[in-house]
Amino acid sequence: MGIDINGGEFAYVVASDKGLIESGTADEWGLYRVMRKYRIKRLAIDNVRELLEMAPHLIRKMAALPFDVSIIQVTRLSDGSEKSMEHLVKEYLGINVSKLSPLQTAEAAARLLIMGVGTAIKLYEDETHIIVKAKISTTPGGQSRNRYERNVSLRIKSLTEVIKEALDKGGLDYDLFYREREGIRSSVFVVYAEKSVVRRIVKPYKGLDVEVRIESALLDSFRFEGATVPSHDRKLIIGVDPGIVAGVAIMDLRGNILRLYSGRNLSRSALLRMVYRYGSPIIIATDVSKPSEYVKKLAAMVNSILYYPENDLSIDEKTDIATNLARQHGIKVSTPHQRDALAAAYKAYMSVKPKLDKVEDEVKRRAIGLSLDHVKELVIKGIPINQALNEALKKEQTNNNVKVIVIKDKQEDKVDNHLEYIEALEKEVERLRRENKELKEELERAIIRSPSGDSTLRTRITYLEQDLAAEISKNMDLTNKLRQLEEHVINIATGSIGIAIKAQNEDEVIDAFRRGFYPMTTLYHLSMMNISRLLDLGANTIIISEDASIGGLKTFFKLGINPIPLKDVLVWDIGDVKLISRDAVIKALNNMRSNLEGEVNHDFMEDIINEYRRRRL
Repeated sequence: MGIDINGGEFAYVVASDKGLIESGTADEWGLYRVMRKYRIKRLAIDNVRELLEMAPHLIRKMAALPFDVSIIQVTRLSDGSEKSMEHLVKEYLGINVSKLSPLQTAEAAARLLIMGVGTAIKLYEDETHIIVKAKISTTPGGQSRNRYERNVSLRIKSLTEVIKEALDKGGLDYDLFYREREGIRSSVFVVYAEKSVVRRIVKPYKGLDVEVRIESALLDSFRFEGATVPSHDRKLIIGVDPGIVAGVAIMDLRGNILRLYSGRNLSRSALLRMVYRYGSPIIIATDVSKPSEYVKKLAAMVNSILYYPENDLSIDEKTDIATNLARQHGIKVSTPHQRDALAAAYKAYMSVKPKLDKVEDEVKRRAIGLSLDHVKELVIKGIPINQALNEALKKEQTNNNVKVIVIKDKQEDKVDNHLEYIEALEKEVERLRRENKELKEELERAIIRSPSGDSTLRTRITYLEQDLAAEISKNMDLTNKLRQLEEHVINIATGSIGIAIKAQNEDEVIDAFRRGFYPMTTLYHLSMMNISRLLDLGANTIIISEDASIGGLKTFFKLGINPIPLKDVLVWDIGDVKLISRDAVIKALNNMRSNLEGEVNHDFMEDIINEYRRRRL
């Protein structure tokens, strides 16, 4: 099937290698019915970002289809380059046309897909959720309600056991989470297999009081098949508090806290994907003396050491640890799950800290340049320090003698530019750390030498203390900026953050749109543009860089433009280039539509577009 989004509707074409089967237009629900009718296995589009922004409900509905659907962006070729639909139609189909209609675009997408053109897009995890829950949540009150809820709880428990037995018999790996409140309220299986495999073992079910749903797990952001997420070479300690709401703490081998996170139904693969953005885990830690199966399997997956305390950590101890670390590192611990994960990571770090300190002392004594994290990893895994140092030296020498040639695409070049900036920031942070240490040592020497009455030296000490405080503050600011920038680079690469560039006329707006950026302008410049031309080419979502009144935004919304205020979506400001949240853009679009939809003059929009097309002819 090929589709093209046209306003609030979809133009679609169902085709096979034998020819066209069905075509037409439909809303999200209608398109979903067509997909079920023909059991569509491959869906061709020209712009995945447009699909995510304009049809998020369709994406969620597709997750529950009884079959798997592959999504292919035909305008992105196998080498990573992107071409317009008009260019591809001319090259592959021999049709020379300046502008395709939505239905023509859908048909061309379907035909190009059949010819093998395009790149697959990954929207769903390689895992499946099985949800067992009550169909309704309210019943008559009193004893009847209590009796009903007990019966539903027992029914959910019974179905959960049946599914668990079937998955065990089928040899599928899974995690099971319960939501409990006066009995089992629901259960969720995260099965590490595709939906088509799971449905051969477990079937959906709808009873009078309980249902079983089977659906693909959505990724937090899309990625093209074959694309890699940038990773860091640092070694990590991961604290995990498993459960239906899981907590995660990511800490490096210097005790720095890189990330705190809590989320519902967090699968092991989703957790590791988040962790790998920061480095490689070598210790998985928990706060209880009997680790859960979830934590055991997680440590086994990455061949990490599993840390657990001799006795369960008390709430008071975990609270004290989290409070002190939050104060020291300037972080916020938002949930009890984050608190427990952070306490587990900290206890694991403190258990190996004496070894880590010895490694640093030995490397400094020998005055050799090595990757400390690699040596520390070997020592943590039980290798003596001298042997670990020798192995690391051999590896360093081998790496230095190997010449690696990397062919990069444009997206990787952008990421590399950011990584160079990150590397520069890391060097600056390291320089400031050295200066801080030197200032502390000078201050200590001055205090030791100082006579009690030497006011001049006391004044010098005061200045040194002020300089030290200023450098520490600057150090923390750079460190925080570095962490934020690392996350932004990752999110740009994975597609959850978009780039808005300045555009002062309609040609610049259209150029930005075609390059996959958000055009950014002012209401004044927008008023000087040919709106009908922008609408005709599909460039209708525009970031407004100034503080605009509701009336000004409303004027352009009536004409079919989606003017999004920059302040509502801004993530990072880099002068004429802004990083913006795609989720915030979708939210702003939905809010605008719900508040202003009734004021759109559809007839007037159609008239100006038709008039523009007549002038072109």
